[in-house]
Amino acid sequence: MKYTIFGFSQQKLIELGLDNNEACILRWLLDFKSTDLMKKVIAYDPEDKKDIEYVWVKYDAIIKDLPILRITNKQVIGRTFLKMVNKKVLKRYVQKVPGGTYTCFAFNPILLRELLSSTEIPKKEDSKEVPTGLKSPVPPDEKVQCTPDRTVQCHRTKQSTQKINLLPYPSTSSSSTSAEQHTDTHKKEAEEAENGIIKKIQEVFGENVFDSRLYTHIKTITESQEQAEEYISWLYEYCVKQKPDSLIGLFYTLAQKPYMFNRFLVEKQVSEKQTKQKLEYHCPVCGESYTAKEDYCSHCQFDLAFTDNKAEIAIHQKMFYYLPAGQREQFLKDKRQLTLEILRSGNYSTAQDKIEALLEKYGITESQEAICQ
Repeated sequence: MKYTIFGFSQQKLIELGLDNNEACILRWLLDFKSTDLMKKVIAYDPEDKKDIEYVWVKYDAIIKDLPILRITNKQVIGRTFLKMVNKKVLKRYVQKVPGGTYTCFAFNPILLRELLSSTEIPKKEDSKEVPTGLKSPVPPDEKVQCTPDRTVQCHRTKQSTQKINLLPYPSTSSSSTSAEQHTDTHKKEAEEAENGIIKKIQEVFGENVFDSRLYTHIKTITESQEQAEEYISWLYEYCVKQKPDSLIGLFYTLAQKPYMFNRFLVEKQVSEKQTKQKLEYHCPVCGESYTAKEDYCSHCQFDLAFTDNKAEIAIHQKMFYYLPAGQREQFLKDKRQLTLEILRSGNYSTAQDKIEALLEKYGITESQEAICQ
């Protein structure tokens, strides 16, 4: 197993339940924190009972700086930071000022040290023998020297020289055999992939149209035979739409342009995303997907009957992003009880005042942003 991912202990990341994307975001925060580009806030930490330094995190910056994550939704970034707060990796502080509300974070120094620890690297086996491939190994106090006639001279202090013949080239060890088998397997797979590309192109253009350089290039830039065949089909359709004088010439030229393969990947990703969106509903509060059979969002407990009610969505967003996990559950319980009381009494004239009083009780105000920035 590789011991570190983005500089963090992989074993510790697994223990904390953090995945590759979350480790990448954590590294971004650690690297960016050491610069002067982040707004820093000194605030009291009730756990450490002292003032500590927090940094303001703007989720848009993470989306812009880390396109490799393929995350375009700020709510997804917000949930990632919330998860790391719940895992005690980060500390969270919300600063409310007349100009707005800022969500700031600080590292838990204990867990950060454990994440950055690399003590899991295995120790080398202690051995007093020098491996020579012989029944009687060379003692450690001897100097070993290879001579042109493929012998080893072992010089012991104040003792005679001993000559030992080495194994002839090539080595017949099992490791060499294993390496050769692996090479043969890899070579066979490469040949099968190239044959698949040739077959696909021949289906479209016929035999003996292009030289082997085109097949090799497509095999190099694609990750699998399936992807190569998809790319060939996509590029052929693209060329047909251009109505060129020479379809073969345009295909050959564009197939070797790196930007065309990048365009293929982008269009494929967009198409897959649109297809997925058609099959799923998404919670307006947290962005998690849900089915038509569900009454509440399984992630944030939003009542899905109010997906078109902007006021309810705003209230629930503030509750979800600003209240600790324990208070969220109690808030939802109190809110449902208040709703039942209003419905049973039939007195709706004071309903808004009662709702505002409940929000004020939990510190949810209009000045807070609906989605944490």
